Amino acid sequence: MEVSELVEAWGRCWEDMGLPRSDGRLLGYLLVCDPPEQSSADLRKTLGMSAGSVSMATRRLMALGLVERTSRPGSRSSYFRVVPGGWMRLMEGELGRIERLARLAQASERLCSDDRSVELRRLTEFWLEEWPKTLERIQRHLRP
Repeated sequence: MEVSELVEAWGRCWEDMGLPRSDGRLLGYLLVCDPPEQSSADLRKTLGMSAGSVSMATRRLMALGLVERTSRPGSRSSYFRVVPGGWMRLMEGELGRIERLARLAQASERLCSDDRSVELRRLTEFWLEEWPKTLERIQRHLRP
């Protein structure tokens, strides 16, 4: 697979998850580019994105903790790269989202006269118990 094909595959994957395609394309490129740090101008030129699209995509990816802004000595430009450990921190943050869903499922179930919320409540109960164990297993797997 060529870099351009991979970038487009990342874009489609992100889009299929309901996220902006441009974010996926930019992240996919940052995962394989050389050098690993790219300026906004480099990203615009290589990916054919507007300045605004690059700015919004990098901002959203930084908010997820997957991309960070860096600098180079002697350069006034900002550079972006994939954050080491960012994927694991993203997974660790899932526990908070599961907890939030669990609270909403419980509140929904209390207000509903049928069983529409039962599946979500049971699913979140399962993940609240299993997610910390899963994270521990992932951390052991990632160790060199």
